[in-house]
Formats: sequence, structure tokens, C-alpha cells
Amino acid sequence: MEKTVAEISVQGMMCEIGCVAKVRKELLEVPGVASAKIDFEKDRDLNTAIVVYDGEVVDAKTLVAKVTAIGDGMYPVPKVAVTHHGEAEVRP
Repeated sequence: MEKTVAEISVQGMMCEIGCVAKVRKELLEVPGVASAKIDFEKDRDLNTAIVVYDGEVVDAKTLVAKVTAIGDGMYPVPKVAVTHHGEAEVRP
């Protein structure tokens, strides 16, 4: 099974109940997103949203746009790392 994982660096999240829950909820509403986990630590400048998604349905740009649209830019995204996991042909 192929999957794509985006590690989205998010600024501006200050609390787990409000900020983290909102970002996670918004990401999970995007068609093609299988899971969204937030690596959050209070008082850390950058926290990370780890999103597993179907790269044929949605792309990382769309995920970033979804996050940055929350609260008119309340959560800036300075960087994204995308990893695609798929089957590789192995020859002996």
C-alpha cells in the first residue's frame, strides 16, 4: 500500500485543547487524509503536524493552505517535508 506523509511545521499553537485540536480537526476534514497527529509541546516555537494522506487525492500544498487559512493566518507554516512510501521492485 502506498502512502504519503507530510511533516508540516506549524507556528502559533499555544494550547493542546484549542489550537492543536482545531488544526487536527481541519486536516482530518480534507478528503484523502487518513490520519493527522500533532507533535505539540507548550512554549515551543514550532510544532509539527504529521499527516498521512493519499497523494492521488490531495497534495501537501492543499494541506498547508488548510492550516494557514485557520483564523486568517493564525498558524503560519514555515516548512513542510513530504515522504512517499510505496512498494519498490527488488531484484536479486
